[in-house]
Amino acid sequence: TVTVTDAARQQLGANDTLFIYAKAVDGPPMPLAVVRQPVGQWPVQARLSDEKAMTPMATLSKFSDVIVQARISATGNAIPQSGDWTGPTQVVKLQPGEQSLTLEINTQMP
Repeated sequence: TVTVTDAARQQLGANDTLFIYAKAVDGPPMPLAVVRQPVGQWPVQARLSDEKAMTPMATLSKFSDVIVQARISATGNAIPQSGDWTGPTQVVKLQPGEQSLTLEINTQMP
């Protein structure tokens, strides 16, 4: 689940893009799984899984610890840029089955 602070919500545009992604703690720098969607109603619920993998060679199920983060981009660019909104990352130890966590977008990148 992704939430956004009121301060951030007031600055968001209708064409902004929400990225939710997981990267391996000890692995490739590119995300293992990504959800990309237009910003909309809050909170947003999304599911990261092997089906959302960037490449079949590097999937969530191949790693035990991942970093999960959410970011909002005004440009829709996957590479973080000045002005994007983000929140703290969370390190998650993956276990069999579904796991839930909440991310709050609360900081604008300088």
